[in-house]
Amino acid sequence: MSKPAKTRLGFALALLLLASAGKGGELFLTTEPQDPPFSMEIAGEPSGLAAAILRPALKRAGVPYEISVHPWMRAYDMALKTPQTCVYATTPTEQRRPLFKWIGPLFAESWVLFATADSPIHATTLDELRGLRIGGSQGAAQTIYLQTLGVPIDVLSAVDNMSDNLRKLLAGHIDLWATGLKRGSYTAKIMGAKIKPVLALRQVELYLACNRSTDDTVITRVNAVLADMRADGTIARLSLPYQ
Repeated sequence: MSKPAKTRLGFALALLLLASAGKGGELFLTTEPQDPPFSMEIAGEPSGLAAAILRPALKRAGVPYEISVHPWMRAYDMALKTPQTCVYATTPTEQRRPLFKWIGPLFAESWVLFATADSPIHATTLDELRGLRIGGSQGAAQTIYLQTLGVPIDVLSAVDNMSDNLRKLLAGHIDLWATGLKRGSYTAKIMGAKIKPVLALRQVELYLACNRSTDDTVITRVNAVLADMRADGTIARLSLPYQ
């Protein structure tokens, strides 16, 4: 069997398993392995800030769940096509908003363009940066945002695209890196790299995006729990290790 055929078969089996898992009323959560600090895979276990918030929230709400890790585009596609399946952490852009039911916000983020710490690049508007080489990740909201503005962007589709994009920036293969402020800063911290934000693009909030078939009562219940966790300081406390 060819590799593409095996990939399609494996994806179909994964969707079948997800559909079966949802029959008991639980949610099946998908995420990516390298989106620090929000989503990471450590010793084979889903980790990161989003999981740290969602696990106690779903427990408080009495919602059974499972979490699996996949490349981002596959994780997103599973949530889009499979009942009772959700993907995190993602931004409800104008294009995505009608495609899912939304749980959150889980946390806020700022989209920025990073340069190396010693870069002479300065800007107050995006137009001032046109002509420079900008790198981003395939399917990332920041990438899509820049593409809709007509900004050329070097798209990296590797699984470990956060650290790979940072390596490209440090090596001079790109001039700027489009990502989140927390994402980029955390990745640079764990890699011992020095970078600086050059331009803020947009302030956003990130959510758990659930398949449209998900029961509204589940969405409402988990959102109510998250509101309580924000009010009582739980989310702020859980966020501290990821700053």
